[in-house]
Amino acid sequence: GLQLGFGMEMGKVLDNKKEELTAFSSSTDPIAYLQKLKLLLDEKILTQEEFDTKKKEILSRM
Repeated sequence: GLQLGFGMEMGKVLDNKKEELTAFSSSTDPIAYLQKLKLLLDEKILTQEEFDTKKKEILSRM
């Protein structure tokens, strides 16, 4: 009941935060952005595969 609803809501919050932090633009400092991604990886919010994909994307723009 209540716990399931809370868990689902927390999942949405984490998904939104992940989308917000993984949105890369040309005005974003690539080093700071990579550090944020690493933090998300360390906190288990991003998978290693997601991190590697974003890292490759950022490095290709430098």
